[in-house]
Amino acid sequence: MSYDKKVIQIGTIAMLVAIVGNFLPVAYLAIFKGLCPSGAQIMQIWGVAAATYGISWVIQPISYYPALGAGGSYIGWISGSVGDMKMPSITMAQKISGYEAGTAEGKCMSTIAVVGSIFTSFSIVTIFTIIGNVVLPLLPASVTFAFTFTLPALFAAIYVQMLPKSAKGSIATFIIALVIYHIVKTTGANTGFATLGAVIGGMISCYFVYNMDHKNDAKA
Repeated sequence: MSYDKKVIQIGTIAMLVAIVGNFLPVAYLAIFKGLCPSGAQIMQIWGVAAATYGISWVIQPISYYPALGAGGSYIGWISGSVGDMKMPSITMAQKISGYEAGTAEGKCMSTIAVVGSIFTSFSIVTIFTIIGNVVLPLLPASVTFAFTFTLPALFAAIYVQMLPKSAKGSIATFIIALVIYHIVKTTGANTGFATLGAVIGGMISCYFVYNMDHKNDAKA
């Protein structure tokens, strides 16, 4: 059995176990405490969640899979915080190791990076959860407000790291993302479409840039 098939087999079992585990607290409350929302309430709550996050259920797995690989995807989506914790770790691990995303070695490095980020984030979150309630109220408002820019800063750092690999493709992707964001903002559409459009537009632009560069190299 190949590596990917083993990963899919084990990952599927782990994902199913995680799904069942998520419902255990709810099952306990329903069975032993008699606390259970009606079917209409469940559908109402699900509708709100789907309207808010539904687009990301499709966009994020497609967007992040090339970097995560099969192993990183299963582990990452079970543990969560893929965009703000796992992706920067994967990018740095692949950069230091010298292995490209999409290669067998790159997939291995991404899995190691995801696992490492879980242990690191668990330790850090535990520590700061304990001391955070004491420290955060002492910080000035300007500092706490700056925390809202953490995720954009992380993605910007990833973008800068990937820029040297294809400057033309990266710049084209950035321009496409700005145009799509402006269209989405003007039309009032779900902001998730901006992410999806930027991902698809970036893939297409990089494909054309790659072909153009290789044609020019062939002519030379």
